[in-house]
Amino acid sequence: MSKRSPQPETAASLDRHARWYLERYTTARGHLRRLLLRRVNKSIFLFGGDRDEAAEWVDAVLDRLERRGTLDDLRFATDRARSLHLRGTSTRQIRAKLAEKGVRPPIMDEALAALDASQGDPDLRAACAYVRKRRLGPFRDDPSAHRERDLARLARAGFPYAVASKVLALHDPAEVEAIERGIDDLFGAPH
Repeated sequence: MSKRSPQPETAASLDRHARWYLERYTTARGHLRRLLLRRVNKSIFLFGGDRDEAAEWVDAVLDRLERRGTLDDLRFATDRARSLHLRGTSTRQIRAKLAEKGVRPPIMDEALAALDASQGDPDLRAACAYVRKRRLGPFRDDPSAHRERDLARLARAGFPYAVASKVLALHDPAEVEAIERGIDDLFGAPH
């Protein structure tokens, strides 16, 4: 079986590739734009062409996908922020990961606001998930012996000192899990 020889990129081929990519992955406009421009640069290197014209094709493809609703930065950012938050990622790291994907700051702010603040501080809940999953603090046999090391791990994960201290001050793993679920106390009062 022989591999197809490379072909020069056209507006139609960029559209096909963008739709193919979005069928498999969700992403932000900035990230998809970088991927398409990488294809354009490779095509220009191999076959020549006008980079400005090709960039206009890319922008036209992205505009068309946004109008159809196939490409939606807010939906992507909200879903990604929620997923990362549930895994125990700090809001600082969520911002960094969204920025890597080309999400603009106003959309990041909106996505982070969508994290349910009615259940308490999102960073506190994420820190509890982080501590539970990595068996830190109250999940250790001797939490006080590892306090400084655990504080450092939480700091490297992007959690503020006040949040890290609060989580590590808890003594009962059930308290950590209750805060993670958004419960103020073990009796089920909302946080």
